Amino acid sequence: MSLLEVEDLHVWFDLPQRSHHGGQVHAAAGVSFALDAGERFGLVGESGCGKTTTVLALMGLLPPNALLAGEVRVDGRSILAGGEDSVRSHRWTDMAMVFQGAMNALNPVKKIGWQIAEPMAFHGIAHGAAARRRAGELLEMVGIPAAAAERYPHEFSGGMRQRASIAMALACQP
Repeated sequence: MSLLEVEDLHVWFDLPQRSHHGGQVHAAAGVSFALDAGERFGLVGESGCGKTTTVLALMGLLPPNALLAGEVRVDGRSILAGGEDSVRSHRWTDMAMVFQGAMNALNPVKKIGWQIAEPMAFHGIAHGAAARRRAGELLEMVGIPAAAAERYPHEFSGGMRQRASIAMALACQP
């Protein structure tokens, strides 16, 4: 049994009838892979082939107009069947995502340090000063001074925002 197993995952998006497509778009078709503990995995392909859609499905972050089929198991337990309730406990702890557009992934009105600390607090990993200290450590791990935790995303360069997103993805040690 692998740590993460994805079997025949399909994602469709219902489109409004007024759009020129109408009906549904099959955005990810028959995706299957397995990932063992400590293993690294790259999902590559041309633009629009379904890479982001696949990972958003695993993380339970698809919009309401998405329809799913297939199986996703973490430690042998299905995480899609129970909807948001069954995915929430795995998000950021067992699996994390570094979004391609870091500016869109970061909240513009929250300081970077708060955004890195939030998933740690949500999952009970660290709170208060301990979470802020860990956020500073994570920023330093990705080459950003800990003091930058007090800055907002618009005060970071694009590369710094991407590295802050990596720090956030690492916060709960997925």
